[in-house]
Order: sequence, then C-alpha cells, then structure tokens
Amino acid sequence: MSNTVTDVPERNSTTAEQYASGKKLLVITHNYSNFTKGQIDAIADTFEEILVLVRYNRVTDLSGILEWDTLKKYGRDFKIADSAPENVEIVPLALTYAPIEQWYKRLGKHHYWATKAKLRGRIESFDIIHAHFSWTAGYVATRLGEEFGLSTVLTVHENEDRLREELQSGNEELYWTWRNVDAIIRVNEKDCETLSEFNESVYAIPNGYDRDRLPLKKAANAREEIGISEGAKIVFSLGGLIPRKRFKLLIRAISAVEHDEPIVCAIGGRGKERKKLERLARRYSDGSVEIRVLGFISDEELANWLNACDIFALASESEGNPTVMFEALGCGKPYVGTNVGGVSEIITSDEYGLLCQPNDENALVEVLQKGLSKTWQRETILEYGTRYTWNEIAEEVYDVYRYVEK
Repeated sequence: MSNTVTDVPERNSTTAEQYASGKKLLVITHNYSNFTKGQIDAIADTFEEILVLVRYNRVTDLSGILEWDTLKKYGRDFKIADSAPENVEIVPLALTYAPIEQWYKRLGKHHYWATKAKLRGRIESFDIIHAHFSWTAGYVATRLGEEFGLSTVLTVHENEDRLREELQSGNEELYWTWRNVDAIIRVNEKDCETLSEFNESVYAIPNGYDRDRLPLKKAANAREEIGISEGAKIVFSLGGLIPRKRFKLLIRAISAVEHDEPIVCAIGGRGKERKKLERLARRYSDGSVEIRVLGFISDEELANWLNACDIFALASESEGNPTVMFEALGCGKPYVGTNVGGVSEIITSDEYGLLCQPNDENALVEVLQKGLSKTWQRETILEYGTRYTWNEIAEEVYDVYRYVEK
C-alpha cells in the first residue's frame, strides 16, 4: 500500500479480528459482483455485520419483459451476485434514471435521499461507511458520514478514461466528495498523485482474486473439461464486450501471429459488441486458428479456461487495475497485453507477463508471439500471485479503516 502524502500508521499488534469484532460496516456500491464482492466477502470474516446497499436502475425491471439487452448491465440481476456470507445483508436500491450524462450528473442527490429513506433508523448503528466508485456511491457515503459522524472510505475503481472524465467534468459535488471523504483508496499507484490534490489521505491498494472461486487444476485436466487437445495453444481473454476492451484488435492480432501449432483464442464476457465480435471471429478463424466468442461464462468455466490456457491476453485501451489479471496470476498464468492502468505496477518482471502499449496492433502481435513461444514457470507465477488474494488485500483495507476511525 502506498500513500503519496502521509503514511498509514504501522500495523499494531491488534489483529483484523480484534479490530473488527463487534463492528458494523455499511457498504454503498454500484454492484455486488466480481471485484466488489470479492473484497467485501473477505472483509466479512471479521465484522459482526455488513450491509451492502446496491443501486440499480428501476427501468431495468422491464428488461426481462421487453428483452432490452442494453439495459441489463444496469439491472439488479446483473449487479448483484446470488450468494453472500451469512453476515452480509444485500439491500437493492431502485433508482429511476436515464443512463446518459445529463441525468447521471443529477443522480447524486437522488441516490442520497433514496438511501436515507431505505436505511431510516439504521445508519446510526454502523461504525464505518465504505463506498465503491466515486459518483454516486462516494458522494452518498461522504454526505452520510458527515451527517451521522461516521468514518468514510472511498475506493476509486474507475478505469483511466472514466477517471479522466470525472476530473474534467466540472461536477463540484464529485470534487466535494474527494475533498471530504476521510480516505481514498485507488486501485493503482499512478493516479494517487492526481487524487492527492483533493485529499491528503490517498492510498494505493490493488484488486485481488478469490482462491475458492478459482480452484487450481492441472492444465491437462482443465483442457479435457473444455475439450481442447494438448497440441493446441490456448489464448484466453475476458471482459465486457465493449469498445474499450479492444477485442477486435485482439482478434486481428491473434490471426497475425506466426505459429506451427493450432491456436484457440477464447473470449469470455457479455456486452453490446458480441454479435460484431462473433462475425469477426468467424472471418479470422481458419484451419489453424480458431477464435471463439464464449459470451457469459460461469465461475466453473472461468476456472477451466484460466487453468487450461497458455497465456491470458488483454488488449484494453483503459483500465483501473484489471481484476482478471490477478485471477490469471492466481492460476499461474502470465498476463500478455497492454500496459494500461496499474498493470505495470503488478507485471514487474517478464517472469509474470509481457506488456505493450495500447492501440498498437503490431506491438500486440509481437508480445502475443513471444508469449506463445516462451516457456513459462507456472509455480513462479503462482507464488507471486499469492500476494494478491482478497484475504491479503483485506489486511491493507483494515489498515485504512483503523486510520480513519473516529
């Protein structure tokens, strides 16, 4: 964990369990899935109670009837996982808004008043409020913290482009949030200096992965599960099927890699570009290169692909710190792809992966070529990856909680 202004006091002899025993945590977030769920569930081991308030767009309740796929990512089913620890209460909060910038800027007060109404009589019972994402969850948490005298922490998950937009937005309520929250956690180090212009307590704590969610398997066994022989090279990628992830670029780059062995490139995820990517995959697949667009995949399928693949590839043009990179490392697989967000802070050696600049097709082809030709030491990557389990990351989050507690 790094802080560009002041250091968190050194961890004392108090354990996380001793610190959080009997305490209640309120989490205000835009989703309870993937990286937010992973961190919350790891922290839940030590708190008496955690309430997670998840906002979603009420309009999406119609998507099941009208089949509006573009709405589903704003909906309750997409945003909230179907399981949680016993002491974690998930409270959906329906808000009505159009997913456009003009409405989004006005959403903060709506979210705040709806939260107060939903949690009337309960807010005072919490010890700490932790918000995930600056606008609007961070705004709501900071206002409630000031009103009820509670400590507040904000994790800024935004990808680089979104954070840049927020910085240039002119949204004074957002700037007020950054100035008045007790501490800011950024998921990479590179943006801490910028955020420290608003707040003197800014800490870099990366994302992580859940070992239980992604059990280790022998590559041969995982390949058998997905039906791919030992003779083929496997490139796996995962993310929202949206322009920022640059899957079109990845597909073209894979097809340009020189190879003696067959290549299977599998892309998991859902999003508005799926049909276009499926057409592109068919166009670039041939007798020796097979490109599959898998769509949404379950945790079991994800574990199989990550254990089976030779390399994990990402061509994104903007990230905060991609969670799936940590998941790949946790399965002993190298990250091969673009140097965006905090990636270079994690991939610090070519023992763990290979990097190139974003939006450079030739450079991406080059690192993919090297990655598929290189003999990787899975045990070395696995050992390195252990520092990024959510349990390890939770210890750093506890340090921030100790620091800000009023």
